[in-house]
Amino acid sequence: MYFNKKYKRVGSLYQGVYKAVLVQNEQQFLHLSRYIHKQALAFQGDALESYGGQPSSYPEYIGLRKTEWVHPEEILSFFSKSNPSLSY
Repeated sequence: MYFNKKYKRVGSLYQGVYKAVLVQNEQQFLHLSRYIHKQALAFQGDALESYGGQPSSYPEYIGLRKTEWVHPEEILSFFSKSNPSLSY
């Protein structure tokens, strides 16, 4: 409330940050997965693999952790394990 009054704003400080988009094809699906994990890496830094507390499924996708209810197989099926340039 203080910030809004001081800067003559209205609404939440985070107003307009989130956007919902219907995923309609595989290209969008893969882009969304990449975007979510890149945001987690940017927030946590490259040490995300060690899972320092920021919730993310990235360690499951790169094989460092196995969680029963996380199923990365569908997205990982689009990538190659043998070719580093085509890996997740």
